[in-house]
Amino acid sequence: MAEILPKRCKTLYNQSINQSIYLSIHPLINLSTQFVETVWVGGTDSSEEGRWTWAESTDAMSFTAWGPNQPNDYNNQDCLSLYMQYNFTWVDRDCLNTYKYICEKNLQ
Repeated sequence: MAEILPKRCKTLYNQSINQSIYLSIHPLINLSTQFVETVWVGGTDSSEEGRWTWAESTDAMSFTAWGPNQPNDYNNQDCLSLYMQYNFTWVDRDCLNTYKYICEKNLQ
């Protein structure tokens, strides 16, 4: 996953995400016409199966929003994405899949 994201891109989701932040941005993702497919958000369990961390910091996730029956590690899926078919909830996907990604941007 780290190789997929541009080096200049700091993933939107990071160690500071919490349920309040997720609930405030999730409706915006659903309404955006730019997100018409699955997108990467920067989480992985490639270092240790079942231990999900943020690619930028390697900090463990303190909040999750997994979709139905996720994560399922089907064929060794180790990267976190927002899955369109599950209303942009979290799913694990093969890290070699090609998707767009969401980045964090400082507005100051």
